[in-house]
Amino acid sequence: FVTNFTVAHFLSLALNSMPKLNQDRNWLVVSNRANECWQTKYLWGYYWATTIMLTVGFGDMAATNLEEAVCLTFIEMVSCIILAYNINNVGRLITNLKDHTMEKVNSMKTFQEMAKENKIEVEFENKINNHIEENHEVNSKLNFKGQDTLLNSLPTSLRKQYMKRVCRNLFGHLHFIKDLTKKAQHSLAENFVRQMLHPD
Repeated sequence: FVTNFTVAHFLSLALNSMPKLNQDRNWLVVSNRANECWQTKYLWGYYWATTIMLTVGFGDMAATNLEEAVCLTFIEMVSCIILAYNINNVGRLITNLKDHTMEKVNSMKTFQEMAKENKIEVEFENKINNHIEENHEVNSKLNFKGQDTLLNSLPTSLRKQYMKRVCRNLFGHLHFIKDLTKKAQHSLAENFVRQMLHPD
């Protein structure tokens, strides 16, 4: 939405600059708005820009000379590309939300079947259901799967160096580790990474 507002702003400036190409006949003169203040012209230009971007075209405003027709052709082509891009992003967002919801629902449904089959107490079942829900919420915010995919694509040496730096930064916030020497912190981070990469 921010992109749409920003693009409409620049389109409004462009539309209000078009009358300079033909001062005798232009969209401001034809619509009797040539003598309005710049704020009014800007708002009318913004309105026209949004109708162009959304491909609505009410017909109340249109090109009145060749210069405006050429400018509007370019503006409309760019606007269509931006609209298609925004629609694609919205569709991707909805798909991701739907996939995340379905993944959580399927996880909880699978566990409910397991709990029923193994006669798990309701109180303990609720605890695990809460954990599943919280885990999915955390994963959706932090995108652990995306991070894991990216890390696994790195060479082993780079992955180790990255994880060691992360561990050292993490250890720096822990009071009982901050008191250790830098060498001890480095050794601890190295051992921690080794355990994560080679748990056996």
